[in-house]
Amino acid sequence: MIVIRRPQRLRSFPTHSSRRRAQHCRPLSRPQNVRRTTRMAHVFGYEIGSAAQHPARSRMCGEALNVARRALPLLIISSFMLAACSDDATPTTLDRGVVADQKAAQDQKVAQDQGEQVNDSSLADDGATQGGTPTTLTTNIKSMVSYVDLHTMKVHAQTDPEVKSGEIEFYTTHLAAKTPGLLLHSDVGAINLGAAKSYDQVVEAPATGYVKDDLQTGTYAVGKTWWTSKDEAKHVFVMSNNIYVLALPDGSFAKIQVMSAGSGKIVVRCFRQANGSRDLRTTSGG
Repeated sequence: MIVIRRPQRLRSFPTHSSRRRAQHCRPLSRPQNVRRTTRMAHVFGYEIGSAAQHPARSRMCGEALNVARRALPLLIISSFMLAACSDDATPTTLDRGVVADQKAAQDQKVAQDQGEQVNDSSLADDGATQGGTPTTLTTNIKSMVSYVDLHTMKVHAQTDPEVKSGEIEFYTTHLAAKTPGLLLHSDVGAINLGAAKSYDQVVEAPATGYVKDDLQTGTYAVGKTWWTSKDEAKHVFVMSNNIYVLALPDGSFAKIQVMSAGSGKIVVRCFRQANGSRDLRTTSGG
C-alpha cells in the first residue's frame, strides 16, 4: 500500500512593513511613526491620518469650545484698540458721567475755597480787598470830652444829638492828674495789639479776646496805653504806637492808632470795615 503524504505547507513570515498590504488593498503606515506623529499632532492641536479623516464628535465639540475660549480675549482686546484708535468716537454715557462728576468736584472745591476765604475775611465786597483808606480825626480835650463816630468818621461835642443817642464808639478825655485818655462806649470792646506791627500790617481783626471798659474799677481797654511819657519842654506826649482793634455793637470791626497828642489835641487814625467782615487791610503808608 502506497501512502502519499501531502506536502507540508511552509509557514510564511510577514514581509517588511513597507511591503505589507492591508485588507481591501490599502497600504498601512508605519505603526511607530503613526503613534509618534499622532501624539505630536495632539500637542499642536490638529489631527492627521485616520484621526483627521474620522474625528470623534465629542473631540470636535471640545476643540471648538477651546478655540472660542482662546479667541475671546483677542476679540475683547481688538474692540478696545478699535475704540481707542477711533478719531471721531463720541463720548459714551459713562464717559459723560465721569466728566460731569469731575467738573462737579472741581466746582465744589472752588466753592469751598471761596467760602474759606470769605470766612477768613480775606475777601471784601466794598473795595477793601485793595486796602481801605483810613481817616485821620482830631479831637479836642480842652473842652474836656470829644466823641468819635466811626460810622460817619466825625467828631462830636458832648451836646450833639449823636452823642445823646449813643451813636459814638469812643471818646477822649482827661483822666486822673489831667492826663489824656481814650475811653470806649459801653457796648464796644477792644484789643491792644501792641506796636510790633505797623498800622497797615494789621490786616485782620481777631475773632475773640475783646475787653470792655469798667468805669467802676477804673479798668480801661485803651485808657492811657497809647502814650508812654510827656515831653514837658514841648508839651507833647510820646506815642507808644500801639494799635487797637475795636469790636462795634453792629458786628463790624475797626482799628485805631493815636498818632500824636499835645496842646489839648489828640490825632487818631481810624478805619472801620463796613461790610461786617474782619478784613482790616488798609493802604495808608504806615
